[in-house]
Amino acid sequence: DPKAFAVPPKGRFGNSGVNTLVGQGINVHHLSLAKRFRLTERVGFTFTSAISDIFNHPHFQNPRNNISDPDPGKLTALIPDYNPEKQAGRHISMKLRIEW
Repeated sequence: DPKAFAVPPKGRFGNSGVNTLVGQGINVHHLSLAKRFRLTERVGFTFTSAISDIFNHPHFQNPRNNISDPDPGKLTALIPDYNPEKQAGRHISMKLRIEW
């Protein structure tokens, strides 16, 4: 609630506690599926699919924390490169492995 804060007088720091503003959490889900197929007793193959950030949720940076701003607490930007693969959004990879 932005109305819970007030701009302190000049030369003062105010009395807001440390870490009272909390940003959004990261909501990311991954999925991996694999299926093994046998052609003969010795030969077969395995198909694997891996999906990173399956629901493709946006991840926002921390909200504005300057209370003299016209819109304090507003989410304005996305976190760049938040997932380990350094991909923007959903990433799908498929693999086919032949075994003999």
